[in-house]
Amino acid sequence: MPDIERILRELLANRRLTESATFTSRTYSDQPILQTGKQMRERNERNRQKVSSLPHTDYTPNQPWRPSTAGAARPQTQASAAPRQLSLEQAAPQSVAGQTVPERYYQLRAMATDQPTPGSSSFRGSLAYGSRSANRLFFEQARFMEDFEDEYEFHGTYSQYFPTYSSMTLSQLRGYFSWRTQVRSGQMPEAPLSFAFLHVYELLCGIGTTPGEQGFIDLVAFRDAFSQTDAAQGSTFSSYLRRWLRDYVAYHGLDPAVLPEAAQGMQAQVFTLLRAEEETLAANKLTRKEGKLDGNALGLPPVTDEQLLAALNECSSYQICGARLSRDKPDELRRIASDTFRALVLHCARRRKTDFVEGLFGGSYSEPYTMFASAVFYDPEPHADVSVALSPVETLVCRDGRWRRYLLCSATGRSSELGTILHAVDKQLRDKLDYAYPLKERPVAAYVKKIIDKAIDELLAEQAEAEKRRITIDLSQLGQIRAAAAVTQEALLTDEERGDEPGDAEGAGTSDEMPHAFDAPEEAPLTEEPAPSASPGSVDSPLSSAEIIVVRALLDGEAAPPNPEGQLLSLVIDSINEKLFDIVGDAVIEFDGDTPVLIEDYEQDVREILGL
Repeated sequence: MPDIERILRELLANRRLTESATFTSRTYSDQPILQTGKQMRERNERNRQKVSSLPHTDYTPNQPWRPSTAGAARPQTQASAAPRQLSLEQAAPQSVAGQTVPERYYQLRAMATDQPTPGSSSFRGSLAYGSRSANRLFFEQARFMEDFEDEYEFHGTYSQYFPTYSSMTLSQLRGYFSWRTQVRSGQMPEAPLSFAFLHVYELLCGIGTTPGEQGFIDLVAFRDAFSQTDAAQGSTFSSYLRRWLRDYVAYHGLDPAVLPEAAQGMQAQVFTLLRAEEETLAANKLTRKEGKLDGNALGLPPVTDEQLLAALNECSSYQICGARLSRDKPDELRRIASDTFRALVLHCARRRKTDFVEGLFGGSYSEPYTMFASAVFYDPEPHADVSVALSPVETLVCRDGRWRRYLLCSATGRSSELGTILHAVDKQLRDKLDYAYPLKERPVAAYVKKIIDKAIDELLAEQAEAEKRRITIDLSQLGQIRAAAAVTQEALLTDEERGDEPGDAEGAGTSDEMPHAFDAPEEAPLTEEPAPSASPGSVDSPLSSAEIIVVRALLDGEAAPPNPEGQLLSLVIDSINEKLFDIVGDAVIEFDGDTPVLIEDYEQDVREILGL
């Protein structure tokens, strides 16, 4: 102790220190520069004695405030050295700048005796229940001022991290409570952002609202109103409220359905990948190594290729949905990405110790969780044990007053490994399609490249097979085709097939009798269909004899003659389909490769038409 006093005397005797502008300000002129612990305790005791001599209310922590009946005025003393705060030693002037200052502000300050200052370790979020922490002080002061109103024209500013009443000057206090009075009346005047945060802290603590559903409604309404009033600061403000509203729902046991954003984000997309993984494994009679996900138990439908691609894009460092190929060939890209994902799921299930999705994003995990982090919050009672599932990917659990957060995966960012795979999908599909905009190759595992190539080859083979089976008929060309076929047919017929004898042709002009009655114009076969003939045992048929021959053969399960009555079979079938289309409403004969087949659904209709 003598050594400490000697050092203090030497420091105080140093003329350079005592004459320094830093230590000669009026604020500290009546106080020692350095103090021992004993001197500090003596000074604090003097301050408590001074405060105890002032008139107080009958306020008790955790009890509603009741105004005091004592009307004694505070004695005037010298101002405190603490900047930006109203001194506890200072007398409460009855008026400032011509305005009467409500007594409640001085009573509010009196509650802060010997409390931690803003920025101290005890101020920054100590939530020990029953302790005199800064959070508890804020809660008690907020209850004390819960019903208070003021009317003061504030022209200053206020900017403070973790804003509380203790960090505000008298003018700022009056400005805040005057602004809060207007907010509670349904108005939303412009205000410093720290005013908005301070008001949210009050609502989180249940000040000025009923904790629970009403408190949530008031928080959302205030967030929306303030964001509309001040769009520049509203985005920052809303980002904090997003987390605090989620915490509020869990803390008060509200329905998580009021939080649509809880089901969004990367964690939710990982959940989609896990569902698709489990569906793929189940279809191949395999199971996940970490246990069943129970996605179907949640009442969720199977994951579609569209949902799977969206989830892959959201979780990947390579944004495949923004690539050029996604705009030009969306169906092909979606198919190959989905098939590649499912093939890799099976590959990992059979050859690796971890499942594919877990290898990309890690398994489920838990971590300690602070409710309303970055906010000033206090609850006088420990929270009951509870488990709240905010979404299929996130659960908050409270045990013995301590919270933990359980997440579906440990990853917090997009997967570069998945990005490499999707880039390979994009690149290799472009190469196979001879796309005009190729990509530069990136290193990728050989087995991954092989899986992608196989998926692309299977898709292209399916497309080629479908193209072979596609029949395209240009109906506008049928007339020209028939005319050309009639000319060819006429040129190929013999005299016997025509039914003409050489002598008949010579005597046709002199004989009055025309045994064959073949006097039609020469160009008639080019423009007119053969006259319909009657089908045996039926009413007049709309089909020609050649057409009837083909239909009867198909009805009997036989092969159609290649040249019925000397006509091309394909032209005869086209004519049959065209004539019966108006009756049946569809083509009745199709080709299986090069073989015509009567469509089974129309067999009875054709029999009735032909009277068979």
